Amino acid sequence: MQGLPVNEKCSRSLAGCDPACYKGVMLRNSLSLVLSALLLSAAFAQEVNEPVKVRPIPDVKLSPWFGGHTFKRPVQAVVPPGDDSTVYFVEQHGRVLALENAERGSEPRIFMDIRKQVHDK
Repeated sequence: MQGLPVNEKCSRSLAGCDPACYKGVMLRNSLSLVLSALLLSAAFAQEVNEPVKVRPIPDVKLSPWFGGHTFKRPVQAVVPPGDDSTVYFVEQHGRVLALENAERGSEPRIFMDIRKQVHDK
């Protein structure tokens, strides 16, 4: 690579380069690509040789929460700081529902409704 001239103009753009400069840039780029491929293949070869440790999947049981209330496309549930008795549920279509004293089976109330301003389709 040392024998091939690479001028400032060719290092920024190959348009208008003389043939020797073009060969130098292409050789430099090709060598970089080959070196990168070799390094990546060596890294992946080390990972393939190691045995894969698979952990068993734990048993999971789903159960209703918050008195079995259902929400339409919920995206977030928030408990405000200092008020552990209220949980706010944000629905994707633009409603925020507040559920107070969830353990006692209360009904959720509409805290905010911006469905007309939300485009969820």
